[in-house]
Amino acid sequence: MKLSDIEIESFQKRYYPLGEQISTLIGFSGKDGFGLEGLENILDAELSGVPGRETIYRNASRRPKITQEVIKGFDKKLTIDSRVQFYAYKHLSSFVEANNAKGGSAIVLDNIAGEILAIASYPSYNPNSAQRQIQRNRALVDAFEPGSIIKPLALAKGIDMGILSTNQVIDTSPGSVSYTHLRAHETEADLVCRLLLEK
Repeated sequence: MKLSDIEIESFQKRYYPLGEQISTLIGFSGKDGFGLEGLENILDAELSGVPGRETIYRNASRRPKITQEVIKGFDKKLTIDSRVQFYAYKHLSSFVEANNAKGGSAIVLDNIAGEILAIASYPSYNPNSAQRQIQRNRALVDAFEPGSIIKPLALAKGIDMGILSTNQVIDTSPGSVSYTHLRAHETEADLVCRLLLEK
């Protein structure tokens, strides 16, 4: 086809296959390729690199002269497992909807390898849609008070380091700890590590 008023313009566009499942972590880039949200924004300088430049002189050889070398961007590999991420987001979103909650978050860890396998946050958004409404990553941004959930972690570390044993009795007397205007109470004065882990 020879159409004088039509020309073909090539362009690149990023597509995010996991969509809303992980958009609050990955984020998205704009039309110009610059990261606007999430890791796309945080790691933009490292991912982008620097484009090169050539100058072509009008002489017999017409050999290009490179005036700026291309600097390739770095590759970044995440430990996110797409299957684990899928199920984490699926179950999180269904529980949030079923309980009429404002939102929720879930993190799945591989405690042996020390890797994060999934970070789910709901509500989310579709990064491939131009009409997206950006949502925060609740798993990374929202404050969470762990309360008694932290006890097994502290005890496990103590046992791992050889400081505590499973049958060791811990004296919690006088049964409370004060911090500024807060006061935390423990009903039992003596606690056995094993029983704390079983609670």
